[in-house]
Amino acid sequence: MIRLFCGVLALAILAGAAAKADDPVGLEVRKRSAIGGLGLVRVQLTTKVAPDGSILATFRAPEAGSYVLFFTSGPETGKVAMTVRVQKAGPVTAKIRSRQR
Repeated sequence: MIRLFCGVLALAILAGAAAKADDPVGLEVRKRSAIGGLGLVRVQLTTKVAPDGSILATFRAPEAGSYVLFFTSGPETGKVAMTVRVQKAGPVTAKIRSRQR
């Protein structure tokens, strides 16, 4: 009986910890064209969650222009995370505001 109780208690604790775990941050990069359309850009995007809850996104811009970062996972799926204006091609780092909890 004690083993059964301990087993159920352990499963409850693990389920609670799994429910509190954050989803990995999903972002995609799109480039704004001259007429205002957004086209998907194939770049390697690296994300890191800072201790204060903000997200650091890093990618290499292939050319100058406006790049829009969209959330692809979590409660803000499909919403704009940030718009970045790039003056010349090269590495870009963007700090995105804290996510809503």
